[in-house]
Formats: sequence, structure tokens, C-alpha cells
Amino acid sequence: MIETQNYSDIAETLLKILGWKGQARRIYEAMPEINKRMNAEDFKNFMCRMGFKSISRSTYLKNLKEADLPALYVHDDQSCILITDHSQVQSSHDKKIKILTFKKTQNASPKIYSSIVRTEIERFMPMLKEIFLLSMIIGLISLAPILYNRSIYDNVISSGSSEGVHTLLAGVIISFCAEMWLRNTRNARLAFFGGRIDHYVSCSVFERLLFLPPAFTERATTSAQIARLRDFESVREFFTGPLAILLFEFPLVLIYFLALTIIAGWLSLVPATLIAAYIGLIMIMSPRIRLFSRLAANYTTKRHEFLLETVTKLRDLRLAGMEDVWTERFRNLSDQSSHASFRSAYLAQVLEAISYGLMIGGACATLSFGIIMVIDQIISVGALIASMMLIWRILAPLQIACASFTRLQQLVSSTKQVEKLLSIQPENARQNSGIRTLPSIKGAISFHRVSIKYGPDMEPALLGVNLDIKPGKVIAIKGSNGSGKSTLLKLILGLYQPQAGSVRIDNIDIRQFDPLLLRQSISYIPQHGDFFPGSVRDNLLFSNPSATEEDIHAALLESCAFEDVSLLKDKLDTYIQPDNYSTISFSLRQKLNLARAYMRKSSIYLFDEASYSLGKDNDIAFEKKINQLRGRCTVIMATHREDHMRLADQLLFMNKGELTHAGPPDQVLHVLKGKKA
Repeated sequence: MIETQNYSDIAETLLKILGWKGQARRIYEAMPEINKRMNAEDFKNFMCRMGFKSISRSTYLKNLKEADLPALYVHDDQSCILITDHSQVQSSHDKKIKILTFKKTQNASPKIYSSIVRTEIERFMPMLKEIFLLSMIIGLISLAPILYNRSIYDNVISSGSSEGVHTLLAGVIISFCAEMWLRNTRNARLAFFGGRIDHYVSCSVFERLLFLPPAFTERATTSAQIARLRDFESVREFFTGPLAILLFEFPLVLIYFLALTIIAGWLSLVPATLIAAYIGLIMIMSPRIRLFSRLAANYTTKRHEFLLETVTKLRDLRLAGMEDVWTERFRNLSDQSSHASFRSAYLAQVLEAISYGLMIGGACATLSFGIIMVIDQIISVGALIASMMLIWRILAPLQIACASFTRLQQLVSSTKQVEKLLSIQPENARQNSGIRTLPSIKGAISFHRVSIKYGPDMEPALLGVNLDIKPGKVIAIKGSNGSGKSTLLKLILGLYQPQAGSVRIDNIDIRQFDPLLLRQSISYIPQHGDFFPGSVRDNLLFSNPSATEEDIHAALLESCAFEDVSLLKDKLDTYIQPDNYSTISFSLRQKLNLARAYMRKSSIYLFDEASYSLGKDNDIAFEKKINQLRGRCTVIMATHREDHMRLADQLLFMNKGELTHAGPPDQVLHVLKGKKA
């Protein structure tokens, strides 16, 4: 029995008892943000992410069975007792207590989101059927005021007697109250369903964006990726807005049409004709509206991209004196965007105006033909009044649908875009299927005729590269910018897949590895490391969430960052704001970049010009670290510095994607200097 004031303290023990097998890193990844105290709800969400369903119930402690163990005796929201053995539950506790038990969920095959909206709708089909049934009942009850008006005109006024009016009025009031209650009930269920769609699909879209292969995101602009998220907004707003209610109001049109047919007979031909007119109007207008809506969306995206580029490169524009040229380019782009938006909005307004005219014309036609039928004594005055009330209820949803047609088109387009995004195979597919093992890596790396192009019209970034690196060797890569140095490192990380050839680690094609586990097993140090909002400690733990304070201090010492961090006001708790580095200097950022990589105990270290501006003292520490890693870990560093090249056991020279020279550093440098001479 383990009692704790923090649920996170018993997480690892509980998972071990439940038979969970995986890396400790996975536990830290599934927990809430660092330093946050978990409560009962957080813990249930954590267990769900780890593949276990939490079952909460109230029971007597003595009634707890062996099959229920391990279980959590929940004192309150902040404390609990982990019960692991049945002998621990022998207690005279005579009050019911809250118990959490856990059941392993089925290990799903990789998540397929190709029709996520449809899948979520199917999950809530019983509730949707209930909403549909409520709508039909509402439709029937809403006929009561219409029948009340008919009875008043046909029976009460014509007879000159008020007998029965109070009874009819009481019935109408009861039906009105029932209708309001049913509408509130339906709207509450619809709001719950909309909120569920909002939460589930937004989380799925965000998760998919995070786990997309880098090739799908690095080549897209920031604005294009933001546009993907905005596509979802249309889907979310539909299920949480009035258009969703309109969808369930449409079946009521059929009820009102049948009621009109029963009450007024041939007069129902008027709304039938108008329904056909509405359908024809949409068929005629929709191709042009769709075309200009697509053009407007494309120009809007380009305009956002242009604005984002301007903001990020404003200093360069001013230094180059390009303000006038840039303003003219923006003016031209805005003209095109405004023209496309105008055409789209104009057509939408035309459709709305015509649909409104049809509704008014339909009401006038119903009244005109109805008067003729009253004069011919085919229907009564009460039937005409009821028909006018029904015609508005039939035509109003159709007119609103036409007025909202542009938004409905956008919804369909956005749904397709979202589902297209979600149909892409994510990198965490193996994680979702339970495949979470990676063999121990020794560090042997080989390239077999590897070629890769970033685009069909671009030159190869690598072309026919053959390379064998033995474990424990230090390799330096030299070459001009764009020669393929960084591409070679990213292929080892599995960030890209070659179009030809294969990359192998320990003689295993890296495509057989879980790409996430592969990257977590390699220390990669980019030239410019990114930092996230949080403390210095949080950003260091980003590399290795399970690292101890001793690990952090050791990494800071190895990167010569320990003294600099000690001089900060809050030391390791100093908050870093990514867009404002006033709290830490550029030099300290470079050191923290190295420290973050040193905290991950790996067999392979990749340095992408990560030490180009460390300074003399820090260079000595860097060279010491490389010599410490030599023989134990494989080190590959892309560099322009000759002193770092001479640290290597082997120097590679890249030229336009080809590996042209490989050998001892002195030999390769001598050959290259001879060519220049």
C-alpha cells in the first residue's frame, strides 16, 4: 500500500504492476507539463494515454476483490492510496469510498483518420437518432398553434360563440411549453455533440500535424500550415453553430408540407414548385460560387504568406531600400485578392437575394391562390390562415440554406482538406499499434547508393552516396553551403526518405525502425537550436525528460554553461521567451544547445555546425568532449573549421550532393588545397 499526495509519484509503480512495457521517456511524455501537480482527472487522462481505461466506482473497502487490484483509493482530488495486495484491504472502514480500477484498452491498429468526422458521427449515432426523433416530435407539436388558429377562424368566429376557446388556449400553452422543453433538450444534446466533435477532431488535427513526416511540413510555408488549421475552424463552427440546428430542422419541412397538403390540398403545389426552383437555383449558381470561392481562398492565403514574409524580413527590406517595390507588390496582390473576394461575395449576395425573392413570391402566390380557393369554397378561411403559417415554415429553412450556401461550400471543402490531411500516414503509427521497441544501437552507419531530391524540378541534394562508418569513429564533413552536409545528417535521423538507395544503422535499414524512437536514440545538435516558452531547466529536459539534477549539472559543465547559468537571476528557473532573448545571450544559447544534446545518452552524435562560434575556452571543452566520445560513440560533424576537421578519424568532402573525397583529414585537406592551387 502506497499513500501519496501527488498522483505522479505512483504512476511508474502502477504501470509496472499492470504489466506495461515501454521506455521511461514515454511515461514523462504522457504526463502533464513539467512541475504541474497531477490531480485525479489528470491521472485518468494520463492512464488513458498509456493505454488503460480508468473505471471509477463507489464501494466498501472490504468488498474489493483480487481481480480489481491494483486499485486507487481516492481520498480527494489531490491524494490517494495505491492498493496492490488483497491483504491490504482488510479494514473495518464502514463507509463507501471512491475506487479507481484500470483495464487495458485494446491495442488498436494504427489510427486511420481518413473519415474522422464520419467516424465520430457513427460513435454518437444513438444520440443523433435521439436528436432527430426530438426534432420530429417538435415538428408535430409545433402544428398546435397552426391548428389553433384554424379552429378559431373556422369554428369560433364563424359560430359567434367563445365556447371551447379556453380549452384550445390551454392546449396551445401546454404544447408551447412542451416545445420549449424539447427544443432545450435537443439543443443541449446537440451542443454536447458539437463540443465533442470540436475537442476530438481538433486534437486529432493537431496531433496529425505534429506527427506528419517532416517532408510534408518543412516544404510548406507557415501560412499554408496555418491555413490547414483554419480549415478545421469551418468544420468546428458548423457543429457548434446555428447551421447544425438548421440541418435537423430540414426534416420538419416534410412534416409541414404533408400538413399543408392535408389542410389545403392542391395549394401544396406552390411550395413544391418553389422547392424545385430552389434546387435548380443552387445547381445553376454553385459552380460559379465554388470557382470564385476557391480563387478568393487562394489569394487570401498568398496575401497572408506575403504579410508573414514581410514581418519576418522587415529589417532586410529596409536595409535593401525595397519599401516602394514591396508596397507595389502588396498592392497588386491585394487588388487580385479583393477582386476575387468581391466576385465571390457578389454571387453569394445574388443567390441570397433571389432566394429571398422566391420566398416572398411563394408566400404571395400561396395567398393569391388560397383566396381563389376560399371564394370557390374549396378551403375555409381558417385553412388559408393555417396555410400561410405553414408556407413560411416550409420556405424559411430553404431560404436560410441558400443564404448560407457559401459557408456550406466552405464546410464541404474544409472537411475534405481536413480528411485529406488526416489520411496521411503519421510517423507515430507504430507507436499507436504498440510497436515501441528499438534494438540497442552500436553506431555503425552505412549509405548504399543514396540519392534524394527535394523537388521534381530541383537538383539532387545527394547523388549516389556510398559510405561506411564504423562504430566509435569521429567523422567530419566538409563542403560549401548546399553541398548536402545537412541532408546527410537528416537522412540518418530519418527526417527524409531517399528516393534511391538505403541508409542503414547497424546493418538495419532505418525504414524498419520507429522513426520517433530512432530520433530519441540519437543526439542531434543543429546550428541554431530552438527554445520553447519555459525555464532553462524545462528546455534542457525537453531532450531527456527523465534526466536528474546531476545529469543537468554534468551537461552544463561539459558545455561550459554552468557558470553562465549560475549568474542568471533565477539560475535554472530563469524563464526563456522564444521571441525575446534578452534574458540569455547568444553565446549562452549555443552552450545550452550543446548541453541539451549531451543530456541524451546516445550511441550516435550529429553536429550540424553547432560549434562555429563558441570561443577559445569553449572550443577546448568541445574538443575534450569529442575525444571523450571517440571509441564509445559515433560522432559525425558538419563543419567549415579546419581545426575541428583534424579532430576526426575520417574527413568527407561533399560537392553538389556527391561524396568526392573520403579519408584521413590531413590527406583530404592536402588534396583539396592542391586542387585550389
